[in-house]
Amino acid sequence: MPNRFLAIEDAVRLILDQVDVDSVTLEQVAKRSAGEGVAVPEAVAQRATYVFYEEPANPAVQDGT
Repeated sequence: MPNRFLAIEDAVRLILDQVDVDSVTLEQVAKRSAGEGVAVPEAVAQRATYVFYEEPANPAVQDGT
C-alpha cells in the first residue's frame, strides 16, 4: 500500500482500538483459529494487516530530466 495511506491506517487503527468486541465472540475466534493452526492477535486492530511498499520512484527524477 502506498505510504500516502499511512494516515488512513492510523485512523482505522485508532477506531478499531475503541471497538468493544463481545468477550464470548473473542473467545470463539481464538478457539477456532487455534484449531485451524492460525494465530490471531488478541487486539482487534492488530488483526488488520497491510503490506507497505515504497512508492515507485519517478524515472524522470532519477535521470535528472
